[in-house]
Amino acid sequence: MKKLILMLVVMEIFSVMFAEAPSFQQNLKFNLSRFYAMNSQNSDILFPEKEKLGNIKNPTKEKFTYISLTPVIAPGLAIGRGKVTYNEENGHCKEFIPYFHINVLPMISTVGIAYIHNYFKNYNRTGYFFRTNVGLEGGLGMGSYPYLMPDLSLGYGYSWKNGKNSYFRISMDVGVKVLVSNLNFSYVF
Repeated sequence: MKKLILMLVVMEIFSVMFAEAPSFQQNLKFNLSRFYAMNSQNSDILFPEKEKLGNIKNPTKEKFTYISLTPVIAPGLAIGRGKVTYNEENGHCKEFIPYFHINVLPMISTVGIAYIHNYFKNYNRTGYFFRTNVGLEGGLGMGSYPYLMPDLSLGYGYSWKNGKNSYFRISMDVGVKVLVSNLNFSYVF
């Protein structure tokens, strides 16, 4: 449990150090360019690096497939199909992924359906991201007693781009669910 808490603290420190500063600078440049565009017609000459969704033109496909393995805490598999939305005003990107999962341990097994919401601070869906998870899971517990309980969790992760429309991700979440925490290795394509 101490290692889990230490890992979450380290992830939070790195996310603040590396993820916050660039997004603050990007938002500042974007807001300055919008302000100047309202007051001058030469804003493209002074701020050529301004980032708008209109200039990016579909950085990735809108719908994707999600596959996740959880080998560390409880062996399991999750499969889903998601959708991406982009917010031009603040430069953020969100993924919405409904998925089905199964985890198996010698004493307990879980099956569930849930909904992941990944929140990125950039359009290209790389780097650190925040994750929420809402769902329902059930199965057979010790002594073959059936159970049903909510699957609510929060987490952080990191995303690497592998190809034109594919990503490898590592994420960890903690919350109210049968398995209190999970370490996920996922592939999005």
